Amino acid sequence: MECAGHATYQAARVGRVGSGRGFACKQAPSGARTTPEELFGLGETPRVGGGRVALVLHLLSPARRPVQVTQDLASFWENGYPEVRRELKGRYPKHPWPEDPWNAPATRHTKRHG
Repeated sequence: MECAGHATYQAARVGRVGSGRGFACKQAPSGARTTPEELFGLGETPRVGGGRVALVLHLLSPARRPVQVTQDLASFWENGYPEVRRELKGRYPKHPWPEDPWNAPATRHTKRHG
């Protein structure tokens, strides 16, 4: 996960996505970029600042292109993910696109490396 830019930097705040990969943000983040696969299994949006600030998630395709922006991961899984899955599953067949992202294991790998 990468954090979107800030003009000024303060102490890094560290968090983890569902795949276990860590990330650091300088200051209260304006956003973090990651793929949906790394968030499988998470029902709530990751937070920083002692749980006070929900990240704005810039969800990326496997080609690292933006596909969706959300601050409500639960709503994304229910409403946005089915469309994103439908659109990207054909383009990126080597990547996992489970019907139930709530219970799928988070990953950074394709199906081959699974």
